[in-house]
Amino acid sequence: MRAVSALYVGLCACGFQPAPALGDGRPSEAGVIDASGDAPRDGAATSVCDPGDLDLRACFVFDGTTTDGSSYHNNASATGTTFTTGHTGQAIVTGAASNVTVAPTTSFDVAVMTLKLWIRPTTLPGVRAGLIDSAGRFRIFVQAGGAIRCALTGGADLTSPIAITTGAWQRVACTYDQATMKIYVDGVMVAMLPQSGTIPMPGSGIVIGQNNPTGEQFDGAIDELQVWGSIVAP
Repeated sequence: MRAVSALYVGLCACGFQPAPALGDGRPSEAGVIDASGDAPRDGAATSVCDPGDLDLRACFVFDGTTTDGSSYHNNASATGTTFTTGHTGQAIVTGAASNVTVAPTTSFDVAVMTLKLWIRPTTLPGVRAGLIDSAGRFRIFVQAGGAIRCALTGGADLTSPIAITTGAWQRVACTYDQATMKIYVDGVMVAMLPQSGTIPMPGSGIVIGQNNPTGEQFDGAIDELQVWGSIVAP
């Protein structure tokens, strides 16, 4: 896939459309945007994982477990992992021998999406490493040198001009609102790409801390990973 990098400053607010009802029968909720029109509500305002918010499709705090804190119960199975001090509480550590998977589910079949997580890389990859990947549907990678790459529609990828660093916690987020794909690092938008494609909906699961299906594991710690079927604050 070709990568597209862009840095925008002083952008106007972008509207968003809530996700439709799901094939599994669960309704979605409309996101609430504040008076600025630019900052949707963040489920973490109440707690990191709010099972009462049906737009939160998966939520992992990794406090010694890979249990999903959302209402969809998308618990992960993990091998070759350990836990360490996290951004808050504990975090999961992934590496060359790790495998963290969530089973196929229609709860990830959404029209708009936010993926966000805290990461603390131990090393940066020589080529790339997966942070979250759903079999070519949507994914976040760390590229060589620390750039963040996102793809949420099956179309062109978007790569940030801002690189993450090793040994420190950084918050990474990607969003898609049916008009624009964006990358955020520590809450600041660092890249965007107009795009109008559709997020593929095959009912697949996800892998965490690696690429699917070719491996390419992330070497470091991951904390507070959230998958949303709406646009929320990064």
